[in-house]
Amino acid sequence: MSTSTPPSLVACQAISAAELLAEIDREHGVILDAIGVFETARGDELGAAWERIIAYAREHFEHEEQHMGVLAAEVREAHIANHQRIASILEDLTAEIGHPLTKVDRLVRVLRDWLETHIDRHDRLLVDALR
Repeated sequence: MSTSTPPSLVACQAISAAELLAEIDREHGVILDAIGVFETARGDELGAAWERIIAYAREHFEHEEQHMGVLAAEVREAHIANHQRIASILEDLTAEIGHPLTKVDRLVRVLRDWLETHIDRHDRLLVDALR
């Protein structure tokens, strides 16, 4: 199992909408892959896998937020608030990692449910605005 840091996101002001949308999709795939790694991790691997999710999610959020100027203020604020909410949840759940009673399946479910809902409700608006 690899716990290496995922490739860094590179924000480029000259990126086309199509390239940005492809990059955001790729980033979602990296997050899903990281969740899969966490789901199968055991023992000492859990902490490293969890930290990878948190670090990459933060970077992904920053990347998306750099391109939200195309959104109406209330839509942009709701999207950013959703990023902040999941970042807070991830930080709160961090205390559970490594605890003998950690329910990995519950943490994975929280992440997958959030990601699916976030993409459907918030990212879709960003994609539509960029097209």
